[in-house]
Amino acid sequence: MKSVETWGWDHDTLQGAKIYQQQLGIFLRGFMRAERHNITWDEETVKLWDASTSRQLSIFTDYAIDITGVLFSSDSNLVMAAYADGNLSIRSVNDPTPTIVRCHPKAMTCLSTVPFFPHHFVTASSDSTVKFWDIRNTSTCWQTTSALSPVTALHVGLGVLVPGGYDKKARIFSIQPFNNQIPFGLMRTLSHPQRITSIEGFQQNIILGGKNGLIKRWYSPSSVK
Repeated sequence: MKSVETWGWDHDTLQGAKIYQQQLGIFLRGFMRAERHNITWDEETVKLWDASTSRQLSIFTDYAIDITGVLFSSDSNLVMAAYADGNLSIRSVNDPTPTIVRCHPKAMTCLSTVPFFPHHFVTASSDSTVKFWDIRNTSTCWQTTSALSPVTALHVGLGVLVPGGYDKKARIFSIQPFNNQIPFGLMRTLSHPQRITSIEGFQQNIILGGKNGLIKRWYSPSSVK
């Protein structure tokens, strides 16, 4: 059985996950909340809940492949689930029928929204790539960049992309939108003594969490030249 994994969630969300686990008697692999809905997931199942009543609304099981991440779209109307075979399912909170997108040839490891583009999202994979997608047209990838190592964690902030690699390094890329494209510039490579499992941005700092969850290092992107 799985316990709550706390990768990448703030204190309030973690408390919410614990409450769901206690009240509903489920063991979570992940928890995410939006204004009207919450989602929980385990290895192969995603559940949608009413945020105000904690009533289960839907249960999604696409196929017997491990779920590696789940994400609400920026407007909270779509639920995306990443899978260990590199596929992504996208469905409306009001319609259980999924659209399946082939995003990566290897396991998808991370999902993120993009702060400066509300219709876009980012996927990352053990194939060492990070891809930008337009949720309005997922037939082709919008843009791809190399993360230089299989990606184990990801942070997308305002003007910054930080993939953490299996090689225990996090690379800070500057990203600036220009003519519907995003040029990438590697600003700095950060090392961590453990395999990186979480990356968070907080008040101009980047927090790196290690495999054991005990060692974290703080860096300031503003000091990177």
